[in-house]
Amino acid sequence: MKIEKVGTKRIIAGLIMLLALVFSVSCTKNNGKGGATTTTYSIMSIAQAQTTMPTTTLMTIATATSRSSRKTTIQTLPSRRMTTTPKTSSETSIPTTTTKVTTPTHSIKPTTKTTIKKPIPKSTTTTKSVHKPATKPTSPQKRALTRTNLVAIINEERARAGNAVKVYYGDMILQKISDVRAKEQIRLFGATRPIPCSGCDYCHGSKQCITNETQWIKETYGVKYAHGSYAGKDATATVDDFMARIRQNSAVYNLMIKGSWNRFTFSTSEGNGTTYLYLSYGKW
Repeated sequence: MKIEKVGTKRIIAGLIMLLALVFSVSCTKNNGKGGATTTTYSIMSIAQAQTTMPTTTLMTIATATSRSSRKTTIQTLPSRRMTTTPKTSSETSIPTTTTKVTTPTHSIKPTTKTTIKKPIPKSTTTTKSVHKPATKPTSPQKRALTRTNLVAIINEERARAGNAVKVYYGDMILQKISDVRAKEQIRLFGATRPIPCSGCDYCHGSKQCITNETQWIKETYGVKYAHGSYAGKDATATVDDFMARIRQNSAVYNLMIKGSWNRFTFSTSEGNGTTYLYLSYGKW
């Protein structure tokens, strides 16, 4: 019987505990603005509540439902009966402000782009001067010492000096005078004939020859053959060199270039290691 009494007590105690449970249901419904719905179940033992302990362990099952997820939280609450606190305004949805952007209806004129021309830098190309050896100017070809070339160069120089009288080559008598005097220059260079003179047409060996050549020419051949002469050593091979020497002697230059005679002849001879040149002038 004792065993039965003990079992009966346990059953009765269990029933009392079940009857002593307090159900507290607190429902907070949605406020219509998208908030969550929370249901709290609090189960408390009367026997534990009557003890001297300040707090009782409660098991709170919070189920939160939302549009995207469901969250279950198990937390330890104080023994006092908890009342679901309504959500504060901070938990409510925040209204959004729509800003309307107004697009201007008038067309925006394109801005004229000002182009600034940059100065073109000067060329830094360095020009290198190449030193070329100086070339001698090509001198005109010199003319040989001939009758034709002597006539040409004397007339050229007379025209340059302003003398309009042209010269021509003489006759056989004037040529004979030049031939005789060219040979006599070997023995006696100058305007005086050597005595006795070879080939003298004046004396023919019967009388003394005249040493003055101008007088000799007049008495032997006539006045038209005796208008002057030119005697020179080291005769040149070209008429250009000959004229260059004539320009160096003003007395000879005036007689030959500025004179009024219009005939001449010339002749050369070799002797004493040099060449002699003789010109005889006539006028007719």
